[in-house]
Amino acid sequence: HVLVTSEAMIAGRFTTPQLPVLHVVLLAGPPGSGKSTFAQSVASGSGRGRWAVVNQDTLGSRRACERAVASALSECKHVLVDRCNFDESQRRPWIELARSTLLPSQVSVLVFDTAVATCVGRVLSREGHPTLSGPESAGVVERMARLFTPPTPEEGIDRVVWLRNDDAPAQADSAGPVKLPS
Repeated sequence: HVLVTSEAMIAGRFTTPQLPVLHVVLLAGPPGSGKSTFAQSVASGSGRGRWAVVNQDTLGSRRACERAVASALSECKHVLVDRCNFDESQRRPWIELARSTLLPSQVSVLVFDTAVATCVGRVLSREGHPTLSGPESAGVVERMARLFTPPTPEEGIDRVVWLRNDDAPAQADSAGPVKLPS
């Protein structure tokens, strides 16, 4: 154990080590907006091994996703939560998990601002999607888009980035390019 007096700290003779920051990035937008494509590119790119991608389509339930996020954070991995995250109640569990870690955390939301017609077209052209396929999926996309409420700092979010994504590479808004820690 190291005993440090308050006088030593005030005098600047003792500094605390810089702790790593765990990043929890919530992807938000209707089905077909590009969330999973983005997450897959992070998982297979330079973020491999340091980023955990948590996707409800593959894990099957929100509870399974919560366990996966908690596990990844306990392993000091950054996390991408690939769900629609369409309102505050859908985002709250991930924010709470991020804030419950012993290390500092930063919660960001990437909002995939994609035209509903583009999302519907993408969803209708999917083959073999685990949870959303067939003509009724258009109504699901439209409903999710209507239910969407923009994320705010009052939810405990540190940064919100809006991405315009209509059949063109996503570009960040005025916050600058999206750069995820590697």
